[in-house]
Amino acid sequence: MIEPVRTIISRLREPLRLALAVVVCCMLVDALVYRSGWYAKVAEPDSNMGAVTSMRMLAATEYRQNAHNVLVLGDSRVAEGFSALVASQQQPRLNFINVAIPGSMPRTWWYLLRQFERDGYHPDAVVVGAVYAPRDGTDLANWPLDPGHQLPLLQLSDYPDYLASIHADDMRRQVREFLLLPTLSVQNDLRSLLQAPLQRITKLLEYRPGYLASVPLYPGREEHMPALYLNADGALQSWNDATEAQKHAISSHAAELKTPVPAAITSANRNYQQTWYLKIADWCLQHHVKLIVFPVPRGPYHAIQPVRTEPSAIRTALVNHPAAQVLPDDTFDSLETAGYFFDTLHLNHSGRELLSQQLATQVAAALSTDAP
Repeated sequence: MIEPVRTIISRLREPLRLALAVVVCCMLVDALVYRSGWYAKVAEPDSNMGAVTSMRMLAATEYRQNAHNVLVLGDSRVAEGFSALVASQQQPRLNFINVAIPGSMPRTWWYLLRQFERDGYHPDAVVVGAVYAPRDGTDLANWPLDPGHQLPLLQLSDYPDYLASIHADDMRRQVREFLLLPTLSVQNDLRSLLQAPLQRITKLLEYRPGYLASVPLYPGREEHMPALYLNADGALQSWNDATEAQKHAISSHAAELKTPVPAAITSANRNYQQTWYLKIADWCLQHHVKLIVFPVPRGPYHAIQPVRTEPSAIRTALVNHPAAQVLPDDTFDSLETAGYFFDTLHLNHSGRELLSQQLATQVAAALSTDAP
């Protein structure tokens, strides 16, 4: 005999109430632990999420009220190649803060800028190192390190636009899972935390403060790449005193520079660069902040770098933007020599010192021009 609907509903009422209570509790815990940003503070400091948290903490330490603060954004080439201390000594009127994150891309920088605003920081200028599109066919919209960097900066309201900016289905799925079920997204890190809580506490309370204190004092690396004998066309004449490891790195770098990139990827990456640099510039305009984009020295051997045949995507996007100034592409070409690099991409101590001094002068001139 089939029971009346009213009886069935009566029997299900309590289980449904319990299920609803569990869902509400889960949502509250989710909001408290993840949406509040609390978990990002206890995430593994060496992870991508931890790196973003560290830069927020560094900004909190280095930012000075009533000073002319300059936030410097970029990837590892800016983290290694720019010294906020040297720049601030070169231009004492300015307080430079290097918040570059290795492996990050312009999409991360825009969300990080937005977060700095919410954290209460209002710089006089934002300085951004130009990112060069990879020549291995990578679509920058699907940059694999992006979710780890950006997820702690996202809110549920970002859901539609953020997913639309990603091209790959698997990366969309990863982001969708975090936004809707963040516990699943950080389960490996959470498991590590629960398995070794004392080790994590030590990293958070001892390692991280020491790291943050050392970042502004980091002098850069002393190693340098070997001087090579190159023809005018960039062809190698002699390896000179290069080690086997350096020979391999240089050969791989030169081969990558010569590898043609599919036209579709080139177009997609130009659109990516223009989209996110323009969003950064619009943020600066909205908040009355000067944006200065500079070309990061590309490598230790200027002769093998591709000849610039057209304006960069960034310059094209920002050429008439009222908040932005894009330094000429060849501004730091003089630093593209072996003595200023410790590998094929990153400046060493000497290169870091020169770039920091020269860039600080450029930034000071740009801000003086804009001063009433």
